[in-house]
Amino acid sequence: SICFISISLLAAVSCSPNNKPEETADSFLKAYLATDYKQAISYCTPQLSKYLMESVKELENLDPELKAKIIESTTDLSTKINSLEKNDKGDSVKINYSILKTNPVDSTIKVEIKNHLYLVKENKIWKVASLN
Repeated sequence: SICFISISLLAAVSCSPNNKPEETADSFLKAYLATDYKQAISYCTPQLSKYLMESVKELENLDPELKAKIIESTTDLSTKINSLEKNDKGDSVKINYSILKTNPVDSTIKVEIKNHLYLVKENKIWKVASLN
């Protein structure tokens, strides 16, 4: 029936991974800042994935105490997507975002670090292509 087909199409679209570049960026940033690099890499182009895997190897080789401090320092980070700039073809975007960190001296104050990353569309899926 038409109703069944409509529901099936709606379910397929809503379940497809990160149709929007800002969703991909947000999912990537959350995984990356939580030091869940295997998950973060799943949102990247093959080139950036290779680079991040090398960084993960370096992290794994750190002194366990230092590694624990690095991971602990990321626990109170949050992200906010500020804006999106598409190119003319619509196959790449610049995502401007902020990382918010609680001030260690006064927990009522958030420190905001602004940055951006670039995404490209590969096989109809948005992928993080570079970090800046």
